[in-house]
Amino acid sequence: MIPKLRVPKTEFSPLKQAIFVFREVVKLLWKAEPRFFLVMALGGFLVGLISFRSLILEKLFLDALTSGVANHTLSTPLRIIGIVVIARTALTILRGIIIRISNYAEFVLEIKFYNLLSLLTALKYSSLEIALIEDSNFKDRYTKIIRTTGNRAFRIAS
Repeated sequence: MIPKLRVPKTEFSPLKQAIFVFREVVKLLWKAEPRFFLVMALGGFLVGLISFRSLILEKLFLDALTSGVANHTLSTPLRIIGIVVIARTALTILRGIIIRISNYAEFVLEIKFYNLLSLLTALKYSSLEIALIEDSNFKDRYTKIIRTTGNRAFRIAS
C-alpha cells in the first residue's frame, strides 16, 4: 500500500491567499538573486515615478501655453515651454535607460528563479519514496502541477 501524500490544509480568503502567494514568491525571488530583484523592483518604482513627473510636466506645458494666450505675450511661455520640452525629453531618455536595465535584471532573475525552482523541485522529488513516484495517480498530479505552475510564479512578481 502506497502511503498518501499529506497536503497542508490552508483555508484563506482569496485576498489572504493572494498576499500569501505573493509573499512566498518574493521570498523565493530574493533567495534566487537579491541584487537583481532589488534592481527590478527599484526600476519599476522609478519608471512609475518618472511617468508621474511626466504628467506634471504636461500640466506645466498646458499652463504655460494658456497663460501666453491669455496675456498676449509669447516670451515667458516660450521659455517655460522650452524648459518643459527639454525636461520631458530628458525624462523620456532616463525612463528608457531604466526600463532597459530593469528588463535585463528581470531576464537574469527569471533564469536564476527557474533554476532555483528546478533545484527545489528536484530535492523534493528525490526525497519521495520510489513506490509513490511510480504510482500513476501521483505521476498525473505531479505532471499537472509542473505544467500549470510553469511561468505563473514569476509572472506574479514581475
